[in-house]
Amino acid sequence: MDDGPPDNIPQGLENTPDAQPKDEPLNRFANKPYNVLGDTWVPDTSNKPYVAEGLASWYGKKFHGKKTSSGEPYDVYGMSAAHRTLPIPSYAKITNLANGKTVIVRVNDRGPFHSERVIDLSYAAAFKLGYSSKGSTKVRVERVFPNDRSISPTATQLAKQDDTGNLPAQQVDQKTSQQQAAVLTGIYLQLGSFSQRNNAEAMVSRLSSNLSVPTGKQLQVLYHKNLHKVVLGQFTSEQEARASASDLKSQSGINSLLLRP
Repeated sequence: MDDGPPDNIPQGLENTPDAQPKDEPLNRFANKPYNVLGDTWVPDTSNKPYVAEGLASWYGKKFHGKKTSSGEPYDVYGMSAAHRTLPIPSYAKITNLANGKTVIVRVNDRGPFHSERVIDLSYAAAFKLGYSSKGSTKVRVERVFPNDRSISPTATQLAKQDDTGNLPAQQVDQKTSQQQAAVLTGIYLQLGSFSQRNNAEAMVSRLSSNLSVPTGKQLQVLYHKNLHKVVLGQFTSEQEARASASDLKSQSGINSLLLRP
């Protein structure tokens, strides 16, 4: 209740560099099962992909300088995050679903312990995502790894982005114009959604080596509602799709969405 933004927000906070994923040893203390408010949480120390959507909150000056679960001090101006089960340390790409802005953060703390929230971000990360003036926003959380080419656009691409965060029309993937007239004709599970096709293809490549895809189904990129979506399918019924979604969740931790015509 008594938390809030820093008293003196430095100029240029929106230019704070994203966290840079690198190989780090897991914290020996912060990755054990733990209990909070009667719930037991078991950190996932595997290298499985993780994708989830939900509310992201942020924490500010009240916690600045205090120890995180990793033992490191919380930096209100750093690019960090708290998550209930992602390994400490690990890295995640956060997309604000309201405006498409993205950041990369380093997970070094546990929380949030509100059932409707999936992640707590540092004030700087929330500021860059454009929701620091309110308590929360809906986001997509995707675990990322060192040398992951889907992490972010290159510096050149960023310099050429327009004020909507999209690349100029002449640089859009040529396949896009061919796909814009496509109509969703079957039932699929959506595993991810991207404005740029190469990011979606990178996710397919990463998942293909980790997931056991049901016989007769395939991971692919489908252009739908102006976004490149990573989908699994096609399914003959919603019942079949939901059963596969349950298997997918237990296998990889991915919360998929049902796509239907």
